This record gives sequence, C-alpha cells and structure tokens, in this order.
Amino acid sequence: MSPCSRHAPREDRQVQRHLRQGGNEEPRQYLNSTKNPCWFDNSTYPNLLCLPYFYVAGVAKSGTSDLFRRIALHPDVMEGMKKEYHWWDYGRYMEGGNIPLADYARMVTGEQGSKTVESEILTKGTSDKIFGDRSTSIFRDVHRWRFLDGNRGCQEPRVLIGHHIRHVTPMARIILSFRHPTYRLYSRFLARIPELKRGSSVTFHKLVVKAVRLYRDCFARLSLRHCAYNETLFESTGVRLVGGMYSIFLEDWLRIFPRSHIYVMRYEDYATDMLTEINKIYAFLHLAKLNGTVMKGVLDDVKLKAGILYEKVGPMMPETMDILNDFYEPFMENLADILQDERFLWRDMEIP
Repeated sequence: MSPCSRHAPREDRQVQRHLRQGGNEEPRQYLNSTKNPCWFDNSTYPNLLCLPYFYVAGVAKSGTSDLFRRIALHPDVMEGMKKEYHWWDYGRYMEGGNIPLADYARMVTGEQGSKTVESEILTKGTSDKIFGDRSTSIFRDVHRWRFLDGNRGCQEPRVLIGHHIRHVTPMARIILSFRHPTYRLYSRFLARIPELKRGSSVTFHKLVVKAVRLYRDCFARLSLRHCAYNETLFESTGVRLVGGMYSIFLEDWLRIFPRSHIYVMRYEDYATDMLTEINKIYAFLHLAKLNGTVMKGVLDDVKLKAGILYEKVGPMMPETMDILNDFYEPFMENLADILQDERFLWRDMEIP
C-alpha cells in the first residue's frame, strides 16, 4: 500500500521520520520552570522565547475572535504582538524568505510577555503564564499541505500542520469552535462582501448551487478526504463550502493529538451561555478560576459583534438553506458520532 493511500496515524514512525527531514524544526529544551513551552535563546532579543501553549485553531466565523479576546483577559494569559500569526500555514513559506521559528516565537512572546515571565522565574522560580495563537486556518490546511515533507506525490495529505505542531510542542492544547455549518457559511459570505464588491442572497444561492454540484461530482469519483483537501476545487467554488466539513478535519487532528488535548465547543452554546463555556475553557487550559468580580469584567469587556451586513442583505433564501442542510447533514452526523454528542446535530435549537 502506498504511503499516500491512507491517513497518517499518530504512532506512525514514517511520519516522525518525515518531520525530522527537510529542515523541519526540532523541539527545544524547554524550561522546567515554565508552564508554557519557553526557552532562552541568546541570539535573539528578548532572550526568552515561547511557542504557543494553546491554539484557537478553528473555525472562522464561529466566535473565535471574541473567544480569544476573552481568554486573553485572564491574568495568566500573555498577549504577544498579534492574535493571528499564521506561521505554521504561511509564514514559514513566505516568498522572498521564510520566517524562522525563533522569529515566530519572538512575536508570540512579545517584549512585555517575555519580561513578565522572566520576572516571575527570577522572583518565584516558576511561571504559570501562557501564550496563544488564533490562526483559525490551520484547522483545515487546504492550501499548504503539499509543501510538507512526506506529502510529495500524494493526492491527499499524509503529514499535516498538526503533526508539526505536536512534534515541536507535544503538550499543545487545541481549541475548536463549531457553528452550524449552513449559517457559518452564510456569515463567511457576508464577511467577504466588501472583498467581492457585491453580494446578495441570490448571489449566495448561485454560488452554493455551483459549489455543491462540484463537490458532489468529486465525492462520486474520489474519497471525501481527497475532495476536502483539494485546493483546486476549493478555489473554484466561490464559497468556502469545505469549511463546514468539520468531521473530516477533526478526525485528522484526533489522529495526531490525544482527545484530552482538543476542546470542542459549539458557537451557539458560547453565545447563549458564555460564563459556562469560558469556565470550561479556562479549566481545559489549566488556568486558575477567576472570582466573580474579575470574571464579570471578562464577560462584560466586549460584546459579540452584531451582523450589520446580515441586517442589510437579509437572510439566505429558504431553498439555499435546504440545499446546504442536505449537503452538510452527513458531516454533522459523523461529527456527532465522533464526539459522541448529539448536540453537534444542531437539532436542539432554532437557528435564525
């Protein structure tokens, strides 16, 4: 059997060999005194560098910006230079010069974050401060998997970004927010209206009809996974239909990371009961529970953005909704089965 003809399981030694070839980064000798994966590098400024302890890895238009902002309001979460770094999927492949891992770490840490952690090490001997990265495109690496060593000649990936993250930081924690895929797709379309220069529910309907036809044609000839990771197909559809095929990409991540290192929530639960979800995520990140006053500040800081363009353009057409619900139903059923949680069928709520 060809190495490209099946997924790469977590324990596959060939995958580990591929990760050590082609200039891929090796794990650092991380400090025992820090909760976050950090190390001292005398060739950089600041000297203390850290890679993310956690990733809000997906998915776009599912409250990830708001979620990351509230996580960062915990006093033990340090802010780096940006929220989204996209080093794993883009930065290390930049035209004109790849961004070194140390430069990525320097951005993640930031000068102030570095000083804070160093100060705690000096004064207390340890630091529980952590850093994160909200690069949601790493969940479904449609574009860059062909660049990864071990995938040459493959029609679907054997080695993924997740393999690289776990190889370099084995204890990383992954946070995923899933929204009903039909409404997530419409929200994503509305967000792109300024880029598209036009947009209406009729335009969206036409794009959906075309995209569903193209993907169904692919499914009839090839595997679901092959079609999901097909960049040419992705670029030809006009709407990012693949973004809601959560189960395909989640299965890959669960082959790489232990289930205990992946937290999956529904955006709808977060929007309706933020306190419960934030406390669950703080616990997942092993962060100290906040008292009522501090937590009130976290919850009140920033409200979820209202859909201004939704109000202007209006809801999607009922026939579009029917097409998308029918298309996504098998993926939702598979997702609920993987997670052993019927909430991910989204049958317990009316979604506007």
